[in-house]
Amino acid sequence: KGSLTFENHDITLKLAFQPHLIVVSKALNELQMELIKVSEDYILKSLFDAKKDPIEIWKNAIEYPRLQQHARKMLSCFSTTYCCESTFSYRSQIKTPLR
Repeated sequence: KGSLTFENHDITLKLAFQPHLIVVSKALNELQMELIKVSEDYILKSLFDAKKDPIEIWKNAIEYPRLQQHARKMLSCFSTTYCCESTFSYRSQIKTPLR
């Protein structure tokens, strides 16, 4: 498995945020069939192109269960990071230098 390259991270993020822009052959084998279907789904593509909320898009994209599961994992990483960062930000506001 070795270290991940930037290209691996790029594909991983695009699967959650722009799956219609992925070169199918570069994706994991188990996701390729769903990616082919996504490339033909004009409604889903238009939602991603319009920068709609990816959480809402994937919540309703039940016909792509593997991509949906991958997106949940990716999107939950961002929400937990956001919660952590906002907590530290709030803490720095309430804690004075004298405290």
